[in-house]
Amino acid sequence: MKKKILVIFGIGDVFCSEKSPRCVRKGKSGPSIANGIRKLIIKNKDNYSGFLMVNEPLDTFNDVNIVSEIKPSKVLDMKLCSKDVFNYNNQLVVTGHDDISENVLDGNQLDHIIRPEDYEFYITGIDINGIFSSFINDALGMDYSITVFSDMIRAFNKETITGIISIVKDRKRNANLIFRKS
Repeated sequence: MKKKILVIFGIGDVFCSEKSPRCVRKGKSGPSIANGIRKLIIKNKDNYSGFLMVNEPLDTFNDVNIVSEIKPSKVLDMKLCSKDVFNYNNQLVVTGHDDISENVLDGNQLDHIIRPEDYEFYITGIDINGIFSSFINDALGMDYSITVFSDMIRAFNKETITGIISIVKDRKRNANLIFRKS
């Protein structure tokens, strides 16, 4: 049985803090999504082998830190400097088991740490600049199984959802991607 990784996009101070000028306020608001994901994590933290936080490089976690109750060695932090998650320009911070030491890797090494044959992705969060479609397409191409928590995402625009649906239709292995509620 594969281990589960909760991939959390855009949940930090930039899009989810009431103090931020870029806080998502229309539709599903950033603060409400962050609160929902925090509850999901607390309720199911032992069901996930790890958590991948994907955020913009300058995002902080002073007001909004949904993984504060999780052991740091279970949290991978990715600073998104490219539109593709698996790009070498992204920084992937891996905390050691002593919760102090860190290794900084390139984003293209993510599939070496979280191998598709061992892990499956559960996607939630805010679609930073429409990244959901490219991430799902790339991950499916590497043979990851993906579940999108439809009640815990905030799409960038309508094209995001139609883009994901077209990915499913275009792929013969569409059983590797499912939508469900958390």
